[in-house]
Amino acid sequence: MSSPSSLDTFMEYYDDAHRDPRNRAIHHLAHAFAVIGAVLLLFQPLVGVLFLASALPLSWSGHYLFERNTPAFFDEPASDAPNAGLAKKLEVALGGVLWSVACLWRSAGRCVRP
Repeated sequence: MSSPSSLDTFMEYYDDAHRDPRNRAIHHLAHAFAVIGAVLLLFQPLVGVLFLASALPLSWSGHYLFERNTPAFFDEPASDAPNAGLAKKLEVALGGVLWSVACLWRSAGRCVRP
């Protein structure tokens, strides 16, 4: 998959890679684990690391079990620049959290409409 260039295309790209509702649910759970883990790093570092470390394999399992595709985390970076691979992995991880927030926002919008 190629990398998206704007927020709208990113959301379409991410939605397309996560079509199965079970995979979406697993990803939302994994993203919640990651956010909780990041916060816990400040207070309980070991527990925070455990939450963060469990988020990735949890997300990957949804791709392998339900989507039958490879997670974007394993895509090659678009650039050969130093640290491009790390930047790509951070982009995928943070983009996933953004996607979960956007899905929650869309769901909340449907709930409050008359």
